[in-house]
Amino acid sequence: MGSFAEPQLPSHIGFIGLGNMGFPMFCNLSSKIPATSTVHFYDVVPESVQRGLKESGAVAQLDPCSSAREVAEKSVRWLRHSPHVSLSIPSSHMPVTGDACVHGSGRQAC
Repeated sequence: MGSFAEPQLPSHIGFIGLGNMGFPMFCNLSSKIPATSTVHFYDVVPESVQRGLKESGAVAQLDPCSSAREVAEKSVRWLRHSPHVSLSIPSSHMPVTGDACVHGSGRQAC
């Protein structure tokens, strides 16, 4: 039987939203990805960003960003096509329907 290569994770991952559901997801992600990766993250509540820095148990490098746009410009991310996402990401970077993987300032296949 042949062997399979481990999937390559992007080195820059974006995460937006550290609320009741997002914070545990953020902690799980940032504690399991390699230390060579960076998680760029943002929340509208500044205290949540500080909590992310202090309590996440991160192995990855953490980069608190000043806006959702900054996260989007620095990272590879999967986006659910919804009104909330449309407020943060220009429509030229989103598909008409479905989800998209977007890197930096343009759409790409992932």
